[in-house]
Amino acid sequence: MKLGKNARLLAVTTAMLVAMTGCAAEQQPADDDEPQILKIGSRNEMKSWNPSQANVNDSQQMYQTAYDTIIRRAPEGELEPMLGTSWSWDETNTELTVDLRTDVTFSDGTAFNADAVVANMENFRDGNGPQASTMRRLDTVEAVDDDTVVYRLSEPDPAFLLYLAGSAGFQASPTALADGGVDAVPVGSGPYVYDEARSMAGSSYVLVARDDYWAPELQKFDEVHLLVLSDLTARLNALLSGQVNAALLDPTVADQAEKQGKEITAYEVDWGGLFIEDRDGTIQPALGDVRVRQAINHAIDRDGMVKAVLHGRGTPTSQIFGPATAAYDPELDDYYAYDLDKARALMAEAGYADGFDVTLPTVGTLPQSLMPLLTDALGQINIRVEWVSFPGWGDYVGEVSSGKYPMPFMNQIQGDTWLEVQKLVAPTGLYNPLGTTDPEVADAIERLQTDPASFDKTAAELGRHLVEEAWFAPFYRLQLVYATSPEIDVVPQVQVSCPAIYNYSPAK
Repeated sequence: MKLGKNARLLAVTTAMLVAMTGCAAEQQPADDDEPQILKIGSRNEMKSWNPSQANVNDSQQMYQTAYDTIIRRAPEGELEPMLGTSWSWDETNTELTVDLRTDVTFSDGTAFNADAVVANMENFRDGNGPQASTMRRLDTVEAVDDDTVVYRLSEPDPAFLLYLAGSAGFQASPTALADGGVDAVPVGSGPYVYDEARSMAGSSYVLVARDDYWAPELQKFDEVHLLVLSDLTARLNALLSGQVNAALLDPTVADQAEKQGKEITAYEVDWGGLFIEDRDGTIQPALGDVRVRQAINHAIDRDGMVKAVLHGRGTPTSQIFGPATAAYDPELDDYYAYDLDKARALMAEAGYADGFDVTLPTVGTLPQSLMPLLTDALGQINIRVEWVSFPGWGDYVGEVSSGKYPMPFMNQIQGDTWLEVQKLVAPTGLYNPLGTTDPEVADAIERLQTDPASFDKTAAELGRHLVEEAWFAPFYRLQLVYATSPEIDVVPQVQVSCPAIYNYSPAK
């Protein structure tokens, strides 16, 4: 009998796990001595354990098993000490002094100190990894003494502490960085150490609790197994069969997992909608008129989208910023009511009653029910859509950020205000490829960067301006569905799709 793609993938996954655990089958401990094992189904392929290659979400979670960061971000978003015990800015907000722990070693015995921090920052910047651009404002990092470092920036960066709590903050042994071994085997100060003999590069990784870890309260399992399962169906099958006990799913399969006895933790991190990138009308002149952009917003039945696309697991919204940010305003969620008469009137006022043609990119990992709904919605105001399909998510992201398409659809994280402004709104942002701006946006960005005292007020003003000017056409905040077996508890991580590795624990 010929197996389908998902069945073949599940069979291969099963074989791998048997190979990983079969040798120890005859030496299983008694139930009272059963090791606590966290088995995560990850969407991310670990191409290198060098922390310079760390990214966000699944990737960051995987690196957290072996590497500590300078600062730790708690589940609700507070920044807490980790390898850095305290920190302070000078009056210009361009010089950050961090005091470091003095009782930490890496798993190869190398001492953690200020020189190690300098070596890791040089490695991070030289590695040119996916998050290297976060350090573009960093001029120098200096080891003042064994337990003090100073980061000097060319200009203020309101998100710099967040970077040190993420990919830019991971710390590897300088010895391992120097000899290049860290590419294949992680050597950090983190809670778990890599078991190379039981791991299979590219598909499965086993890490075991480090005996002398300096923060045992963060080390809640005897082992962590990371199984690479990029396919949603493969992750669901692995969870239902017990091969993994934690995995990120999506709303389309949440009910199935719940009916099979899995615990569902749902939280809203991402938003989905149209990035109206051509606000100056460079590609499609109609989009240079704010009335056309507003008409597009009024043509979207957001409640219907939530029901049809997200199976009810989401919240309609007209804004790109999430509730955990300073820019969020609950009054803006329903700013654009579904109103076809108003949408058509706006199109007519702008001189586009007959509409226009537009090409939109798509990819198979987007909800397939979305495309016909969006085609129909825009068709109601005579905007005629042609879809162009791309083979993979990486290709799709490249197209969305290329500037070729005037208003592509995208799911995007509702992260920290400054990070999202830099990515979506600033004229140099990845998802503002045509570099559009206006005086209000430019002024707000400058104030966000240079005036911390007015940050929240400025963020709220910017959020409202972007909605009123219809820079985007958001549809909804979609629930991320994290599923666990009953023996695992998990706490979501704010503004992140995958919980931090410290947020898992054995069920009480």
